[in-house]
Amino acid sequence: LYDEKKGVSAGRHAILSVMHLHRHITGSPAKTWDSIRSWEATAPVSPRCPIPPLVLQAVVEGFTASTLSMARDWISFAVGCLVSFEGLLGPGEWCALSPHLVATPEDRHHGLVSTGLLTIQNEKQVALFFNIQIAVLEDPVALRWLAWLARDMPPHARFSPGGTAKFRELFRQASRALDLDAFHFTPGCLRAGGATHKFANGLLDLGR
Repeated sequence: LYDEKKGVSAGRHAILSVMHLHRHITGSPAKTWDSIRSWEATAPVSPRCPIPPLVLQAVVEGFTASTLSMARDWISFAVGCLVSFEGLLGPGEWCALSPHLVATPEDRHHGLVSTGLLTIQNEKQVALFFNIQIAVLEDPVALRWLAWLARDMPPHARFSPGGTAKFRELFRQASRALDLDAFHFTPGCLRAGGATHKFANGLLDLGR
């Protein structure tokens, strides 16, 4: 894959596929992940274009739907964009979230604090960290929308119907409708936009 210039993500997915198919192998293949790290060190840096807050607002508030299923998809998408921006989540992380993985101030056992906690199950990070991480959500608007979306949902139902593919398709539709194709925004730009916005306003805890 390296010789054919397929991209470092292809190498990661190849390793994860083998680990998934051969679960009897214990531990991480350390030497294999070391080769990925060496590959990453030679790869050119291409940071994602951060989405500005004004564009986020247009994406979150600017759409209507003609059917109940479309309304569900667009509302879930809008909440996902807001939570991804404020909680610094990637699209796959948002699409894997369910109500049982989220704690908000509205929860009975979490009502004494003002932040939300999101449990991120991410197999792609298992070589570097653990396969479970915790994201903190502090924005009160995002917290209220997330709590509203989770209310009365089955605990293990996904917030994003259709998964990452559906989320990306809705993002493409939103970008096209807002005439943003020239900026090449992707769902991954939500995390970059949130981080840039927080850093520029002194709100980002770099240590965390």
